[in-house]
Amino acid sequence: MLSTKKNLIQFLRKTSFIRARFISTIPYSSVTVSNPSWPDGSLLDKSIYATGLLNWLWDSWNNYCRTWWLIHLCGGKNKYGMFVGPIHSSNTSQSLYYMLHLAGKRSRPAGVVTGTYQEATWGDPNIIAKMASNLPSLGITPLSLLTSFGQGIKHLQLTRNSAIHPSSSSINQFHSEVVPFYSGANIKYPTDILLSTELTTRRTAILFWLEELEGFAVSLI
Repeated sequence: MLSTKKNLIQFLRKTSFIRARFISTIPYSSVTVSNPSWPDGSLLDKSIYATGLLNWLWDSWNNYCRTWWLIHLCGGKNKYGMFVGPIHSSNTSQSLYYMLHLAGKRSRPAGVVTGTYQEATWGDPNIIAKMASNLPSLGITPLSLLTSFGQGIKHLQLTRNSAIHPSSSSINQFHSEVVPFYSGANIKYPTDILLSTELTTRRTAILFWLEELEGFAVSLI
């Protein structure tokens, strides 16, 4: 049976792993800081390594969100060990299709999903907002959490997208919607922003993003 508590513990282990890879490192500057978990090599080598970590973090966040919705739609245990749902169908494939409908990706509410390639980006703040708005019984908490934590999550998404899928469109969006919110980074590769400073909180970018993800995840029931 799916469990929000188990899902949360697994996700927090992953964010802790990512945090350990970045704390006390300055891999994108001329300053050398010893860190055995950071590879030697060129700036490009380090950007490739950081891109892999970002991609894994983003995939982990998407899986966390996917499982949270499935727990409430198919049935499972919430963060406090109480049974919830099902409010739709105990069939995972049917509930995933309904999730796509809630996200505005399907016009009909009934159907089946046959592969993960058909699914949405469940961790995308825009997808979360659409689903929450279309499912009021569950949507109030996710919608309110987006107000508190949505910006960092969106910045993570756009940085990851521009690093994994570099194109004029993704790079331009990164520079217009992410870079202005941070200082101290000489941007050659999108991952160069990871150790810059978020202007409002004065937190290092990657730590700010991790805290936003964790704050959102811990607050969900």
